[in-house]
Amino acid sequence: MPAIMFGLNAWFLATLFAGIAFYISVVEHPTRMAELKLGDALRQWKPSYKRAAIIQALLAMGSSILGLIAWWKSGNTGWLLAALAIGANWPFTMMVIMPVNKTLLATDPEQVDVSTQSDLKLWGRLHHVRTGLGILAVILFIMASH
Repeated sequence: MPAIMFGLNAWFLATLFAGIAFYISVVEHPTRMAELKLGDALRQWKPSYKRAAIIQALLAMGSSILGLIAWWKSGNTGWLLAALAIGANWPFTMMVIMPVNKTLLATDPEQVDVSTQSDLKLWGRLHHVRTGLGILAVILFIMASH
């Protein structure tokens, strides 16, 4: 398969990732925080996080791998930069967001307090970074394809 096909498939997965991340950052999480009581917001966040984490992890990993293959087959550093941008979600999530995730997952929705609200707000801000990395990767994949 030609490098461009790997790159375009990587772009497609990155676009799905960015779209999901954008929805979570701009629609789902702000609505959760504005419309639900804190305990209910945490109660809703937990299953939503668990479902989205699997999808987003697979999309980021698949996009990054396909982008790396496109770079390897073509030598086009644009594919490499895009693959690194989408792939950066993995270490960012594991090192920066995961401690917040673990705290929120361990919190009983019946025992929420001001720190829970701070953690949920922090989680939302950190998720914007994931969204930004996804959008950056989409732009870089488009640039690499030309």
